[in-house]
Amino acid sequence: MNGQPTEKVRVMVVEDEAIVQLHLCRMLTGLGFEVVGGASSSIEALALAEEQKPELVLMDIELQGGTNGIETAHLLNASYGPAIVFLTAYADEVTVQLTETVGAVGYIVKPYSRNEVRAVLSTAKGLIRRLAAAGGKPMLPIAGSTRTSRTSSGFHGMVGESPIMQSLFDRIADVAPLNWTILIEGETGSGKELAARALHAESQRAQGPFIAVNCAGLTESLLGSQIFGHKRGTFTGAVADQKGFFEAANGGTLFLDEVADISASAQQALLRVLDDGVLQRVGETLDRQVDVRVISATQRDLAAEVISGKFRADLLYRLRAVRVGIAPLRQRGDDIILLARKFLAAASAQAGLEVKDISEAVQLRFAAYSWPGNVRELRHVIEHGVLACRKGTLHLDHLPPEIQPLESGMMFGGQQDEKAQIQAALAQCQGNRAAAARLLGISRATLYRRFAQLKLDPESF
Repeated sequence: MNGQPTEKVRVMVVEDEAIVQLHLCRMLTGLGFEVVGGASSSIEALALAEEQKPELVLMDIELQGGTNGIETAHLLNASYGPAIVFLTAYADEVTVQLTETVGAVGYIVKPYSRNEVRAVLSTAKGLIRRLAAAGGKPMLPIAGSTRTSRTSSGFHGMVGESPIMQSLFDRIADVAPLNWTILIEGETGSGKELAARALHAESQRAQGPFIAVNCAGLTESLLGSQIFGHKRGTFTGAVADQKGFFEAANGGTLFLDEVADISASAQQALLRVLDDGVLQRVGETLDRQVDVRVISATQRDLAAEVISGKFRADLLYRLRAVRVGIAPLRQRGDDIILLARKFLAAASAQAGLEVKDISEAVQLRFAAYSWPGNVRELRHVIEHGVLACRKGTLHLDHLPPEIQPLESGMMFGGQQDEKAQIQAALAQCQGNRAAAARLLGISRATLYRRFAQLKLDPESF
C-alpha cells in the first residue's frame, strides 16, 4: 500500500506493575502491534531490547530498580534509538520537557483509554514506517524535521523574523506531527487561530478538515448542539438530525477558541470525547466514534479558572498535553514594522490606492505603542491610515486618534497636567521609560529630571 511495508510494528512494553503490563500487552496486540515482550525495570528493558530489537517502546516513567524511564530511554537511544512513548501519571511542564529531551514520540497520561493509546501509537507507527521506507532507522525525526513551508520571515501565514517568533515556529513544527492535544495561550488578537492552522498544516492530519469554533460566540443553549450535534426534535428548530463540529472534523483537527467559555455540561461531554473518542449528539443515547485532534486556545488563565471552580481540572490536564505560547505584539521588536508593511501592501491593493511607504515617525510611534489589541489592532490601524493617506507615505496624521502621540503643546507649556501626562505615557508604555520619552517627545534625560522635580516614582509603573 503506497509502497510502504505492511508488517506489524514490533513493540516492547516497560511497566513495573505486572497487571498493567499484561493489560497493555493484550491491548497492543488487539490494536495490531507485534508485542515482543514486557519488562519491569531498566535492566530487563535493556536486555530485552538487545535481544528483540523493538521498533517502538511503550515505557512508564517510574520503574523498579532505581533507574527511571527517562534514563532508560537515553540508554536505549545510545544503542540504536527506537521510537519511545512514555506512560506517566503527571502531564506537568517539567515532565513534558523531560520526554522531549530524549526525542519521545509522545506520552500517554494515566489513567488512559484504549483510544488514547491507539491515537498516540498510530502516530508513532506512521513515523516509523515513513522512516523505514526512506531507509532511516526507527527514531523520532521531529526535532530535525524539514520545514518546507518556512520562509525567511513567514510560516503558514504567520510573519516574524524576531527570535521569539522563530522559536514559536520551531515549537509548532516540533509538536505538530504528534497526536497530542495542544493548548495555545496568548492575548486577544495575537494570532492564536493562525498558530492552530499552522499546527494542523504541519500535522499528519493536514489532508483532513480543519474546523474552527469560537466558543465565546455561542450561547450556552447552542454550544452543546453545535459542537456535538443534535437529534431531530430535541428542541424548537431542530427539524433534522444534525452532526456537530466534532463529526465535521473527523479525521482532522477541531480548534476550540476561547475554550474557557464553555459550560459545565459541555466540559463534561468534551472530556468524554478526549478520553474515549466517543460522543453523543444532544437528545440521543447512541455513541458515535470520532477521530479528531483537539487544539484549544484561551486568553484566560485556565489554572485560575480551575481554582475558582469555573473549569474542570481533569479537562485542563487533557487539553494542555502541550502548551504553545504566543508573545504579544509589543514583544516582537522589528516584526511590528514587518507586519505593518505586509498589511500596508494588502490594504492598498484592496482599496485600489497607492500608499507605498511608512514614515520614520510612524515607525517610531509603532515601536513605542503598547498594542493592547495586538496584530489585529495593527491591521486595523494600517487600514485606517491607508484610507486617510490615499497616496504616497503614511504619516502620523493619518493614524487613528488613539494611536497618535501626545501633541507637543500638551507638555511643559500647555494647560494639561504634566504629572498626569507622564503617568499616562508610562502606563501606556508599560513602564518602558525610553518608549515613554519618545511618546512624550522629550529625551530620556529630560524625563528623568521631571521624575525628580515632580516627585514621581518610576518604579510604580
